[in-house]
Amino acid sequence: MTLRFFPGPVFRRRPGREYCSRRRAEYQDGLRRSALCATFYVQFSAGAGSFPPVASRPAARFQGGTRDMLRRIGIAACIASTCAVMPPRPAAAGELVLLSRSLVQGPARAAVFGAGGLILGTGGGVAVFSGADRLEEPAFLPLDGEPHDLVLRGDILYAASFAGGLVTIDLSDPGRPVETNRREIAQAARCASAGGALFVCGANRALHVFSLENPREPHLRGSRELPHQVVSIPAEDDLLAIVYGRRVEILRADASGSLEPAASIELPADARDAVVRRGVLVVLTAAGEAFAWDIARPESPRPLGALKRRKISGVASGEGGCVLLGASRTIIPFDVERDGAGAARIRVGKAASLPPRVSPAPGTAGTGGSGASRAIERVIVSSGRIAAIAPLDGVDLYARDRAGLHSLDFFPTRGFAIDVATAGGLVYLANGNDGVRIGRLGDAGTVEWLSHLQTKDARGVAISGERLFVADGAGGLKTADVGDPARPRILGVHASPYYLSALVVRGGRAYCAGGLGGAEIVDVSDPRRPRLVWRRAFSEVRGIDADERYLYVADGYEGLRLFALDGPEPRLVSTLDTPGWTCGVAVDGDRAYLADGGRGVVVADLSSPERPRVAGASPTGSVARQVRFDGGYLFVAAFTRGALAFDVSDPALPREAARYQTAGDARGVSIAEDRVLVASGGGGLYVLSHSR
Repeated sequence: MTLRFFPGPVFRRRPGREYCSRRRAEYQDGLRRSALCATFYVQFSAGAGSFPPVASRPAARFQGGTRDMLRRIGIAACIASTCAVMPPRPAAAGELVLLSRSLVQGPARAAVFGAGGLILGTGGGVAVFSGADRLEEPAFLPLDGEPHDLVLRGDILYAASFAGGLVTIDLSDPGRPVETNRREIAQAARCASAGGALFVCGANRALHVFSLENPREPHLRGSRELPHQVVSIPAEDDLLAIVYGRRVEILRADASGSLEPAASIELPADARDAVVRRGVLVVLTAAGEAFAWDIARPESPRPLGALKRRKISGVASGEGGCVLLGASRTIIPFDVERDGAGAARIRVGKAASLPPRVSPAPGTAGTGGSGASRAIERVIVSSGRIAAIAPLDGVDLYARDRAGLHSLDFFPTRGFAIDVATAGGLVYLANGNDGVRIGRLGDAGTVEWLSHLQTKDARGVAISGERLFVADGAGGLKTADVGDPARPRILGVHASPYYLSALVVRGGRAYCAGGLGGAEIVDVSDPRRPRLVWRRAFSEVRGIDADERYLYVADGYEGLRLFALDGPEPRLVSTLDTPGWTCGVAVDGDRAYLADGGRGVVVADLSSPERPRVAGASPTGSVARQVRFDGGYLFVAAFTRGALAFDVSDPALPREAARYQTAGDARGVSIAEDRVLVASGGGGLYVLSHSR
């Protein structure tokens, strides 16, 4: 996993890498200290045996990866900041209420076909689709971490969430999935059901055994340490196969979770994946070969030899038989047949290539780009359907019949919602590698997605009339015509040596934040020919704003810099040192509202531009990443704490008035009258209403 505290590339200036490493270390250390403070405070105030869940979770919970550790530390830091620094506050005057959520996305690692359609582990949760032929408007249940494996028994789904343990989900109403139980398992990565029991592989080569007398609340029967790291645990009926690197252990299971060893198989090469179909174990090796054994009599496995195929990268089994995923996106069907004496034989069908992705209908959001899919890592098979998963691209759904394979639909998971802008009832979402998504905001808060504009790495968006401006990471600045929002088109490109991550457009000029590079001003009065006006290196520019008089640069740990715009080039007027990492700024009149990283939000008095001062501040409990001011309220994208609304009518005492917890890290926020739109990474786009 790649951890990036400060979104952007690794960096262009020579001292940048050293600088970034130092800042990351300082920031991580600060969060760890906050977590320790939070734990101490909660233990001191609650007393032994009554700690709140966040602070009392065992250390094993933090083994789920650095990202999850920081998510939890951020929550703990919130407790420390709120309890230890701020006095008790009155009840919130406003409220943030969810109206809609869309574009749930994130690397897809697990999937299974249910009775109503595909169930997909993505975006830090589970997406449940209704309909056999479409991948639209899934019901989404957020989990604590990405699901790595899924097991479906009737209308109960078991999810092995790498950071969230074993999660039990009731799908009796597929439109409203409900979490019924959660068991703490460090690094839950594999799960399987055999003999009426459930088996989960976690950290330290541990196998956890659950009985399912009450399917909605699995009961832990015990755990045991396995001799090697587990590659796969395919199961069928009462047979469980534990696949290690070069060895397979075959066991019989019963409903109590008891396991009786039956036999072991030595493999000719390192295993990559495995399935069991009608008593036959098929093991895919890392060398791209598939080998089979008849384990119907598990005490005496019988080798069936190698399937005569090479360069195999995936294997799957389902109601409709089995498939191998071959080179060049080929699907090779196979199945197991038994004769009258019970002898097994594998019948391999004719290979077929996955057809090109279905073209989007007019007026819908397209997939963009050339249409070429990224690498498919696994396939899921059911009766008449195949789902092909490319974790960093999306999921393709295909129909399978005698005539071959037919593309049905595509669900993108490559996007990562970073920034959002609204104007004229339209929504413009900077969606990372997926480019920009454009939609129409309805009266009820729903979003009808109209189109898609593929760019390199959309990090920030700004709208001016019928022109869209995109801070496109390493792709520079893009200008686009959105006069017809259903058919956007690129007009011009400005190449930059910086990694552009945010921008504002004022008076025919784009003011661009360039991360560890610096900042730029680009003349976009002719959007077909954007022209550089000014460029300057800074410490770390993540946020920027401008008005008729001044340019405001959020310069990381150097604070807020004010530049006068009264000459041919911006002129430095003053610098305001803030206590944290200044990464966002929004200016209204003679006040600047700052996202100050882990220190929360800061209100600055700019009535004397030569001597700006901090008028007030408030912790947010997590990293304040972006701020927007509207109607006496400051709206904050606060990473792990979601979306916050602060009453700043008294600038000396900003007061948290409302909060909504998003599933993904809240990174960008925009205001459209009483609607608050939040870009939430893999969690997609949230539309909230705010009562004032």
